[in-house]
Amino acid sequence: MTEAEALEIADTPDWWMGPDGARDAMRTLRAALYDVAAHAGRVFLFRPGGFGAPAVWLSAEDIERLRALLGTEAERAA
Repeated sequence: MTEAEALEIADTPDWWMGPDGARDAMRTLRAALYDVAAHAGRVFLFRPGGFGAPAVWLSAEDIERLRALLGTEAERAA
């Protein structure tokens, strides 16, 4: 996922799944990045594909990179 793609969908609810337990509802990418970062062990996020959108796997490194990006973007908006 590119930084531009992450910024575009950061606050759109979607089915982000990670090692932090089952989810009964959608959450935003921004929320999912922060939820799983505090999870001990193997950190990842997955969004299944469908309706023309590809599946997305984010590794621990991707999560840290995108958290930093979205944190910087939020500071600029404030």
